[in-house]
Amino acid sequence: MAAINDPTTVFEALIAAHGIQVVELDSPFDGLYGHYLQHKDGTRLLVVPAGQDPSTRLWAARALLAHQGVMPV
Repeated sequence: MAAINDPTTVFEALIAAHGIQVVELDSPFDGLYGHYLQHKDGTRLLVVPAGQDPSTRLWAARALLAHQGVMPV
């Protein structure tokens, strides 16, 4: 039951439901919460900073997907 509220578990489920590959950037990027892009071949990528707080990562993913109108696969 605790896993339902775990941001890492929720993030992984969200990413899986949308068929997204996560790319972690090692370099520090001040102010970068995440970046979503979709290639012409349909590949979906979410770029996030490495070591990002799980709650922040989940918030950023939800906001980016909602803003872009990304639907689950």
